[in-house]
Amino acid sequence: GGGGIVVGDVVRDVLDARRRADEVVALARVIWDSGWLQHGALPALFRARLLARVADRQLRAAQRDALRRWRRRCMLWQGLEEALVGMQAARSSGPRSSIAAGPAPRQR
Repeated sequence: GGGGIVVGDVVRDVLDARRRADEVVALARVIWDSGWLQHGALPALFRARLLARVADRQLRAAQRDALRRWRRRCMLWQGLEEALVGMQAARSSGPRSSIAAGPAPRQR
C-alpha cells in the first residue's frame, strides 16, 4: 500500500509539540519564580547547563521532526512509484480500444 500523511500522525506531532512547549513554559516559570533572573543571581554554571539542556532538547526535537518528514516523503514516493508501475502494467496488458487500434479493416 501507498503512504501519505495519516491524521493520527499529525495529531500525535501536534500533541508532542504542545507537550514540549508546556515543559519549556513550566521550566521558565520555575526559574522566574525563583527570582534568579530578576536579581542576576543565576550562577554561571547553572546558566550554561540550562542552555545546554535547552539546546539538546531542541536538537532532538528537530532530528525527530526531520526523520518524520523524511519517512512521510519516502512513503509518498513509494506510493507514487507503486501507482505508476500499476498504471504501466495496466496499460501494457489491458485490452486495446478500437480507437487506439485504428479503424477496423473493411470486408469485401
